[in-house]
Amino acid sequence: NFRDAADYLSWWLGSVTTTGFTAMPETFGGKIWDAICKIPFFLTGFGFLGAWFAWIIEAVTRTRRGLGSFTGTGHILVVGWNQTTAALMERHLKALARTVVLLDPNLDESPDERISFFVKGTPSLDATLLRAGADRASVAIISLLTDGATGLTASSVKRLNPSCRVTAVAIAVENVDRLSETGAVVLCATQKMAE
Repeated sequence: NFRDAADYLSWWLGSVTTTGFTAMPETFGGKIWDAICKIPFFLTGFGFLGAWFAWIIEAVTRTRRGLGSFTGTGHILVVGWNQTTAALMERHLKALARTVVLLDPNLDESPDERISFFVKGTPSLDATLLRAGADRASVAIISLLTDGATGLTASSVKRLNPSCRVTAVAIAVENVDRLSETGAVVLCATQKMAE
């Protein structure tokens, strides 16, 4: 039974702050003082909720900006976005129908709605490749601005995931043999892909 508003306020704050109400004050002033002392505990709960919501918003923002980490397995990893990687991705999607993760150092967002997850960063770094799930990918398609960057990234992917089927796209015909030493299937970008 509540005798007055101070009694109710003291009981309510004892409940929501989980500080309890076994030692309820009897006087009106004591009840007010009890309520004032419990308010910081009440506000602390809102602080935890605010921190939790901020963490969720930050995670969503990081993912949209390509700064998140992909946690799936068996996906198609596309490293470097261009017409060749788009065509190869299309072929693999027809055959495998899997999730696609794009890793690109130059883009700010995914250029294709079929790409499930976007990672921005330096493709040859292990930390970036691990954020893109290179260690768990079933297929990797790599085509960067230079054959050296493509080769370094292909060898890093094969080191992290020896069972991954890696396709590397060479810009110069004379680099096809070097890129094939990484364990990747090598296509030359100057040759037209057979339909």
